[in-house]
Order: sequence, then C-alpha cells, then structure tokens
Amino acid sequence: MVMKNKKLSPKESEAAMEKAQLLKKWRHTRNYGGTPESFLQSLLGINDLYEGTKEELVDARSMLEKADALINGDRQRDYGDKLQNFSQIAMLWQGSIAHKLLANAKIIPEDVALMMIQVKIARLAKSPTHADSILDIAGYAGCYDKLQEERNTGVQLLGAIKDSGANQV
Repeated sequence: MVMKNKKLSPKESEAAMEKAQLLKKWRHTRNYGGTPESFLQSLLGINDLYEGTKEELVDARSMLEKADALINGDRQRDYGDKLQNFSQIAMLWQGSIAHKLLANAKIIPEDVALMMIQVKIARLAKSPTHADSILDIAGYAGCYDKLQEERNTGVQLLGAIKDSGANQV
C-alpha cells in the first residue's frame, strides 16, 4: 500500500532516513562485488567469520570482476548502452573544442573511453592507492570493448545522437 503526501512524525522520519542510508550502503556494497552476507557482516561488525578486514570482506572479487559488474549492472541501468552514451559525450566534447580541432577531425566514442582512462591515470598520479580510480580504469577499458561490440551488433542510437566512429574504427 502506497501512501502519498503522508506527514511523518519525527520518529518516523528518522527511521525512514536510517532505511535510506542502509539502502545506499547496500547499493555501494553490491556495486563493488559484495554479497548480502558480507554487507550484513560489515554492518553488524562481525569480522570473526572471515580472516580479513571489512574492506576485504566487501571487495572479495577481482578488480576485473568488479569492473564487469559495474559496467553491465548499475552503469548499464543508469546510462544505457555505451555506444549511445559515449556517442553523446563525443558530440558534446566535439562542440566544446571544435575551434581547436582540424576541419575534418572527429572525437569518436572510443576517444571518450580513452580520455576518461587518462583522467583516472592523472588522478592516480596524485593518489596512487585510490582503488576507485583503478577500478574505473578497468571499467572504461571494458566500456571501450563494449562500444565496438554494440556497434558491430547494430545498436540503434536514439534521438539525434550520431556515432562519429561508425566508419572510422
């Protein structure tokens, strides 16, 4: 039963906020390869079932498995097909720096993936142990591969989005 526009008491509001925070923590754990069991263990502070840290408990999968879960899970749901999303980014970047490009130069979706990897590399140069940047590099490398796969399988782009790399790769 869904109740619309119901005013919550301060106690109900606090309980709702706690539930929202738990949901946020669960999504973060799941996005990085955690299981329901590891989430509950870390939430409850039960570490004696596992001979590692809470971080290791949540991040038990390999970096590539985590990257694969990200690009084929929530990333796919949130942003859609890689070719659609990266083509749109390429179009935006093309327009933003058009005055600096040669007349026939085009930014293609694969360039977007490569440049995002470079952003992450620059961040790693400053913070070499930042695990999220390493994971993101693996994710963008996976997106690069998926871009070509989607193009080869004929993914149709929506709206006015054009694949500038369709005849170049």
